[in-house]
Amino acid sequence: MSDLRKLANIAKQHHHVPEIKEKTRHIGIIYTTIAWSLYAVFTILVEKLNPNFYAHVSTKSLSKSFLEFSIVHFSMLLVFFIWCLIVGGKKHLAPKEPKLITWRSISAVLSFWFYSLSRIWTNTIDNSLLYSTDAIWILLILIYLKVKIDKLAIWGIAMGFIGIAFAYFSDSKSLYDLFGGLFGLGSGVTLAIITVITTYLVKQDPPERIGLYQAIYGCISSLIISIIFGLIHGFDFPELSQVWTSLFVGIIFSVLLYWIWKSFYYTEPYFLGALSYILPVFLISTGWIMNIEPMNTPTLIGTAIITIGGIMVVLDSYFKHRKMARKKND
Repeated sequence: MSDLRKLANIAKQHHHVPEIKEKTRHIGIIYTTIAWSLYAVFTILVEKLNPNFYAHVSTKSLSKSFLEFSIVHFSMLLVFFIWCLIVGGKKHLAPKEPKLITWRSISAVLSFWFYSLSRIWTNTIDNSLLYSTDAIWILLILIYLKVKIDKLAIWGIAMGFIGIAFAYFSDSKSLYDLFGGLFGLGSGVTLAIITVITTYLVKQDPPERIGLYQAIYGCISSLIISIIFGLIHGFDFPELSQVWTSLFVGIIFSVLLYWIWKSFYYTEPYFLGALSYILPVFLISTGWIMNIEPMNTPTLIGTAIITIGGIMVVLDSYFKHRKMARKKND
């Protein structure tokens, strides 16, 4: 019960993130928009240049997949470790909220696993769009904890969720797609938990330290899971090209995550959750441009609905800020 009260207290502080001001909120929006856009392009680019990295589960062992996940997190570990040392030396490595940073790291690792597995379990790019359902789960968490959210933002988030569900179900073809969808949904739920925790955690622990512990937990746990699958089904090691791809993914992923975490200093979590709707829009459009996934009519309709939902949330923030500005002038 005490943990629930603490979570409620954390959620209530979502409008009191450090440095959040009317004139600087756009910085958080810019950081998040760039990060999600590049993440979508990067995801499709990796799939285009190295198709084996997201090879279907029927042709790729889970032992190999989790070993690649471990390499990705090892690359992230090196990046954030060096980053922490440059920023503040050895003292900068010690977390101020060890328990909270541990739970956040576990949720983040699960979110990464679920997102990656959603792409491995299906050939349908739309499946990983469920990663962007974090906005609706953040909304439900905040409503449950009795944190006030504007109606226009609620409708916008709901509309984006409907667009994602429409695009996914209209493109689902097999049992693999169903399992991939469950993994995608899991990535959205865990991302929502991460977002709420990170809102509070960035006040105590800077982004580079958060990233370091996420990478440590991810590297160790992914390696353990890889060994377990290897002992059960036999070991299967990635090719050299996949190792290099994993290392490169870890470096780029670290930079993108840092941008997203920095945005928590300027913007509310439900708003950042809604901005994740940019990911499916760019995933679909980039996949279509690179000839990985055709842009069929249901997908086009779903993308349009998602876009409208995101615009509604942005407009809600804009109208709210204008109203506050008028009150100050009066």
